[in-house]
Amino acid sequence: MVLVQQHTQQQIDSLLRQPRHGILLSGPEGAGKAYLAHHIASKLLGISLDKVQNYSYFKVIEPVNASLSIDQIRELQKFLQLKTPGQSAIRRVIIITDAHLMTSEAQNALLKSLEEPPADTVIILTSPITQKLKDTIYSRVQQIAVLPVDKETALHYFSTRFNEADLHKAYMMSGGRIGLMYALLRDEEHALAKEIIRAKGMLSKGRYERLLDVETL
Repeated sequence: MVLVQQHTQQQIDSLLRQPRHGILLSGPEGAGKAYLAHHIASKLLGISLDKVQNYSYFKVIEPVNASLSIDQIRELQKFLQLKTPGQSAIRRVIIITDAHLMTSEAQNALLKSLEEPPADTVIILTSPITQKLKDTIYSRVQQIAVLPVDKETALHYFSTRFNEADLHKAYMMSGGRIGLMYALLRDEEHALAKEIIRAKGMLSKGRYERLLDVETL
């Protein structure tokens, strides 16, 4: 079972019944978009979540040096030309994480694949900033907003694995962003967790020290 906000879950259920070839998962950093993208891929392909990563016709494209280049999209286009075996409606899924980091040339190249995608393929984009995507990209995908989860639902979901005090603390720090909350509970490295700790440290200082920290940042 994947933990998502109720409205988000309704959109996912509808998508799984009638898959679109282009999907955009949007939401703030730490919302759990990457995990949700893998979950959707596993459901579309009919493969368990722990095995989808090794499936031959599943690919994840991630930014390199904070950018997604046209060369990466060209490699994707080669991947799309491969024939997929089987009779299932969806037999290939590609995830492009942080799609807002695509260069203009990369977006133009991807547009061709979104306009005429193979019938057996779904392309999932994730992005916290949809404004950086071209309108032509945005108009060819189904957007699903990955919304924060309410406190009661989040605490109940994690209650068998973590103690109540840690759950309340992680929820308050994450604001219901499940990816960040889970990372905090597991003491995993997360960029937002580091920034939260930095912010708390600044707030505990006097006004002059805070001003010095702000100037340094």
